[in-house]
Amino acid sequence: MLEHELTAPLTKVAAGDFYILVRTDILNNILESDESNNLAASENRIHANVKILPIGETVQTTLPNSTDLYYRIEVPSTLQGETMLLTLSGDTLNGANEMYLRFGDLPSLVLFDFAHGEAVSGRQEIIVPELATGTYYLLVRGNTRNGSQQNIRLLAEILVFQIRKVQAAKGGNGGQITLRIDGSKFEPGMTFRLEGSNSNSITANAVWYVDRTRVFATFDLRGHTPGLYPLSARKTGGAMTTLNNAFQIESGGSPLLLTNPLRRPIPGRGKSSRFRSTFQWGQPGSSESKRHPLQFRRSAHRVDHSGIGRTKDRTRAPFC
Repeated sequence: MLEHELTAPLTKVAAGDFYILVRTDILNNILESDESNNLAASENRIHANVKILPIGETVQTTLPNSTDLYYRIEVPSTLQGETMLLTLSGDTLNGANEMYLRFGDLPSLVLFDFAHGEAVSGRQEIIVPELATGTYYLLVRGNTRNGSQQNIRLLAEILVFQIRKVQAAKGGNGGQITLRIDGSKFEPGMTFRLEGSNSNSITANAVWYVDRTRVFATFDLRGHTPGLYPLSARKTGGAMTTLNNAFQIESGGSPLLLTNPLRRPIPGRGKSSRFRSTFQWGQPGSSESKRHPLQFRRSAHRVDHSGIGRTKDRTRAPFC
């Protein structure tokens, strides 16, 4: 009987009990009369564990370049339905870090429930809008240009009802603007207001609820005093939260719409032919227009016998 030992890191395995399988002659290079004994399983199971990331406690560790680190987060029934924020703080100058989160099993770079939000950053966040009771697994990986590893801090925390950040941070009082508002424990039917002195407060005239952590709100800034405004959010039940110095109103600013055809139309044959085209548009100005009318110009193209193309406008049809 031959005895061999193998010592190797155990990676990409969720917490639990497992049997060990051993196979011999896996390439079938040995001539045998009986190959039924080439596979065997251990009599006892081994317990595999994953480091725990406690909720509410900061964990400090070292992240080598291009190395996967796994953690598990245990969510008790008392925290079901709460909102959780995961923060990875690493090399903010030279780091490019990633985070992936999955409920009930290990995540990978392509299989996950939640992922980091920044493309290239040493600091990353993941927000889980509504927690389920059970185990979440976290994958952390990254690189730094300053050496072969970096010191990182990980924190999982439960969020209260709050506004965390606003995009954009400023706009002109020559029109209206739509803000992306990120926070926690949002709910449909909320009202948002830029709090000004005396009668200079501005209530959002339209609110689009995305989920418990994000809404979009449109404010009409026309005629309002320039300055720095707090942003408040109020639930239908009366609960309110405020983010100070959230938004800057500036003087002037008018709507500006820029368009860019990403794919030009390729019409078919015949009077009733259809075509498909893709356009990209954006508003780089400090305010936005309420409507975005698009106008298409249809032209007929004729080629004479000398091969010189001539184009003549036939119709102009507005599209809104």
